[in-house]
Amino acid sequence: MLKGLLQVVGRGAEPDRVTATDAGRLIIMNFIKMARRGVGAGAVCAAALLPLFPGIASAAAGQGHLSLSIVSREGQLIRSVELHCPDVNNAHPHAADACARLRRAHGEPGEVAGDNHLCSREYEPVTAMAEGEWDGQPVAWHKQYPNACNLDSETGPLFRF
Repeated sequence: MLKGLLQVVGRGAEPDRVTATDAGRLIIMNFIKMARRGVGAGAVCAAALLPLFPGIASAAAGQGHLSLSIVSREGQLIRSVELHCPDVNNAHPHAADACARLRRAHGEPGEVAGDNHLCSREYEPVTAMAEGEWDGQPVAWHKQYPNACNLDSETGPLFRF
């Protein structure tokens, strides 16, 4: 069953990284397979199990709201913006790309794929911060970068506002 679970969730993870949500996905997917084969009880059971695994529906959606800020070394706010995924208020200039990358990173700002461009070696540190929620889970993240160029290179469109 564990091998099937790892295949269903698309991970090459170790067994200790399998979550309850992953197990719920496997159970529901098996019930859906049964329902497609004509086993009507499978669909009923799958629907009954959904409330037991609230992260399943939201994990597929990749939705959330983050308050994004960039702060200087002295602690002064340089700029900030609200990011909604899906974008509802056009506050973030690159919302579609930022949301897409956050979805691929499962809502973890530190895991967002950057653009990896070259930067100068000047030391003018900035701290990026993200607070809010993603798929119903709280997000509180911050990281200091040597300068704004390094921040942009490592976080891509997420902090490009």
